[in-house]
Formats: sequence, structure tokens, C-alpha cells
Amino acid sequence: RLLELPWLLLVGWGNHFWNLWLWVQEIRRYYWLWPVAKADIYWMLEYGLRSPFAISRRATRTGQLPEDLTVYGETPWTTLERMCEAAQLRSEQRFVDLGCGTGRTLLFVSLWYGCNTLGYELVERFVDKFAWLQHKLKLASQAQMKAVNWLDVELEGDVFLLVGSCYSDTHL
Repeated sequence: RLLELPWLLLVGWGNHFWNLWLWVQEIRRYYWLWPVAKADIYWMLEYGLRSPFAISRRATRTGQLPEDLTVYGETPWTTLERMCEAAQLRSEQRFVDLGCGTGRTLLFVSLWYGCNTLGYELVERFVDKFAWLQHKLKLASQAQMKAVNWLDVELEGDVFLLVGSCYSDTHL
């Protein structure tokens, strides 16, 4: 067990450098469009001191939500762009994110593609923080997030995002 620790530390540091590299790529590719840069900066300010991973974990520990419905992860914008291009996303379409986490995907898609976006999220703290971002960025009509389980609603939209690795086989 003691021999595992150096490898775990190495993997952890590698992950941090990989995330930094992805973020630099996002800055180079997307920050020329000021509304996208502004949204991401506000997002980072909101989550800089309290990581989304910790917020999601806390929702699980306090018993608000089952563990298999609060797995958190962010899809890099470079990956989202490839997915949206493959789906031929157009500005007149509605993009729906099923389990949208912090809503960073909603911000990107609404600002980069000009789409109306809607996200469903169970962690209420994410929904509250997104409401603040929505207000700050004046995106109330363009990007929305609801504190509802998407399994319990009639879904309407044109392009849907579901990150299946965040759900158990039972919920898929």
C-alpha cells in the first residue's frame, strides 16, 4: 500500500497538468470572443475556492442525492465543439444537457453557437450558482438550468447531451 502512494501522487499531478493544458487550449481557441471569455472567467471566480467536485461530493454525503447520480465531470470545450459540429448544431435549435453539473457546457453552447440551452441538474448548489451567472451575464432567456431529475420530465429539444459515464447502468 505504501508503494501505491507515489504512483497516486504522480497520477494526480499528471491530471492537474493535463487539465491546465486543456484550459490553455480553450483560452487560445475561444477567448477571442469576449462573451465566452467573460462567462468562463465568472465561472472560474464562482468555483475557484469551492471546487465542483467538493460540492457534488457534499450533496452525496449529506444524503440529498444518491451517489450514482452525483458523479461530477466537465467536458472540455474542444470536445464539445467537435460533438456539436458532428451533430450539426444550429443557432435555431435547442440544446439540452441531461445532468449539466455547473452549467459550463450550457454557457459555452449558448454563447459559441447562439443556441437556446436547457440543463437538468440535481445538485441544487449548482443550480443556485448558475442562476447567479445567468443574471451576471444577462443570459436568462438563452441559457436555463432546472433543479429537476430529467428522468421525471417530458424532454423537448433538438440536440441532447448525456454523458453516460456519469450514470449507473440502472439509471441508463
